[in-house]
This record gives sequence, structure tokens and C-alpha cells, in this order.
Amino acid sequence: MLELKDIQKSFGEVQVLNGINLRLEKGLVYTLKGGNGSDKTTLINIISGFLEPTKGIVELKGKKIARFAPYRVNRLGIGRTFQDLRLATQMTVYENILLALEKKLFANPSKEQQKRADEILYPK
Repeated sequence: MLELKDIQKSFGEVQVLNGINLRLEKGLVYTLKGGNGSDKTTLINIISGFLEPTKGIVELKGKKIARFAPYRVNRLGIGRTFQDLRLATQMTVYENILLALEKKLFANPSKEQQKRADEILYPK
């Protein structure tokens, strides 16, 4: 379960999020909607560790994660994608998939990771 408690975010004097409270249960699909500039991305960036809230708590399974680095949040099971799909353009599709599976840059992929990349690229 992911829970947000009184999330607030300010950029200087401008407060963009004020008192966001959410409780997201495992196994359900949620949407976040709003117009351009309504700070949906700001909230996602706080959840995924790319921004720290000015105030408030982000908990995953009861563990406070609000100030974890993005890679640590990802290793706990929360990931995000960017609208422009920031792929490593000098790498092959296969290498990009391995990079996502490895969760470490410059690591040698295991046989299991190579098998999973093959399954993604060549589903039966």
C-alpha cells in the first residue's frame, strides 16, 4: 500500500501542492487527472523520489520513503516513465531492456535477466 499524508510542495514562495492525502491499495489501478499545470507531474516526482516534499509523508508498506533517492524508490517497486522515454540512444533496444532489468549501470546481466529480455522482445 502507498500512502501520502499531507503532502505539500512549494517552489520558493509558490505553493503548488497543499495537503494531498492518498491511499493506494495493491492490485488496483488508479488514475491521476487534471489540466495542464495542475502539478500532477510534481506529485508523481515526489512519489518516485525525484523531488522532496516541502512537508508531508510518503509511505510504502508502512515505510517512510519521502526522501529516498529515485533508485531506492524504484528498488522498492515504484517506477515511473517519462513522456519522452529517455532511452539510451547509443544502445540497442535489447541493451535498454537489460539496463532497466539490471537496475545498475554497467553491470553484467545475469542469465535470468537475458532470458527475461528475450521474453519481452520475442513473446511466444
